[in-house]
Amino acid sequence: MAYEPKRHFNNRIYALYRGEEYLTDGTQKELAQYLGVKRKTIQFYMTPSWLKRTSENALRVIALDDELLNQ
Repeated sequence: MAYEPKRHFNNRIYALYRGEEYLTDGTQKELAQYLGVKRKTIQFYMTPSWLKRTSENALRVIALDDELLNQ
């Protein structure tokens, strides 16, 4: 079994949705550039506070599972 280092949170891949519509995926930095916002804003989009404040059609950022990416 080969050693595989853990992904640092900056290198994790996230999917960006508006409601049910898939927009793109990438790192937090890439998603921030795509939307024209700061990386901290992308992080906020993943919080329970954001989910409670917004409707189902708002932006959603979902962390993709590392196991799914390695298939």
